[in-house]
Amino acid sequence: MFQTAFISPVAFANAKFRCASIAPKGSSFEKILQDISDKIKEKTGVEIVFFSGSIVGDEIDIAKDLKNRKYDCAALTAQGLGFISSYFTMLELPFMIKNEKEADLMRKRLSKAFREILTSQGYIFGGIVEVGFDNFFSKFPITTLKDFAGKSFWVWKDNKIHEGIFKNVMKNLGVKSVVVPIWDIEKFGKEIDIVWAPPSVVLAFGWYRFVNYIIEPPFKYLLAGIIISKTKFDSLPQQIQNDLIDIIESLAEEATLKIRKENQESKKFMLSKLGFQTSYLKDVDELEKLFREYMWPEFKEKYIPSWFFISVMTEILKLRSGQ
Repeated sequence: MFQTAFISPVAFANAKFRCASIAPKGSSFEKILQDISDKIKEKTGVEIVFFSGSIVGDEIDIAKDLKNRKYDCAALTAQGLGFISSYFTMLELPFMIKNEKEADLMRKRLSKAFREILTSQGYIFGGIVEVGFDNFFSKFPITTLKDFAGKSFWVWKDNKIHEGIFKNVMKNLGVKSVVVPIWDIEKFGKEIDIVWAPPSVVLAFGWYRFVNYIIEPPFKYLLAGIIISKTKFDSLPQQIQNDLIDIIESLAEEATLKIRKENQESKKFMLSKLGFQTSYLKDVDELEKLFREYMWPEFKEKYIPSWFFISVMTEILKLRSGQ
């Protein structure tokens, strides 16, 4: 008992966690992860070594490698998290989360549920980081749903949400799909007319080189989470475990605020310095209706338990009604 009460960081100087992320080299996302690593090392003595960029493959590759214990932890968007548990796809349904107030509520309310879900899968959940709200970015102006017809549309390979967006709605609007991993998008830039992501992601991955229009308003929320192998986590003393989670949760909130600011600045930079133009989708209400009618039910039936779907929607509707 007395040994764990006075743990020195030096005592765990040799404890090392191998972590993976698709954060591009030199991006603000990689810097945020490094900051988390530095703070953990300083307080606990545990070393977090991040492997990031294209060398780690796509997010599904990381999720598989995490399961096979090549890595001890990972920072994943809902692409990788959804591979581990489909519950995470709920918050990425188009028009499910519409603004930062709703996002803050859901991140706070669902952290406990996500933690329990991932623990049952053999992982420890560190916390949710907001990556931002996805806009469509296009080579052409998009002002009505008819403008989507004939355009080629990036679909993230093996991504349930992307596949659902295309199959249930966009395909019926006359859109053609280009299914490639995230690292191949720039390579296929000549073939892709439309991508979607928060503005800072478009800049970080270099997609701004082949699109010219920001389609407003945003239509989807993008989150990420830090997860740790429970086996590796349980090898640490309880106090170190507590400190580790406290640091990650605290810095996840700080990171969310930083990324929000960066998304705002990125959009301004694209418009003022890179020659982007804004195109406003007049039929956005109709697009939302299509997703609600043709995509949401399929996900509710296949991937998201009814009780979870209903509980999340109840919370959101309470907030929208001012309750």
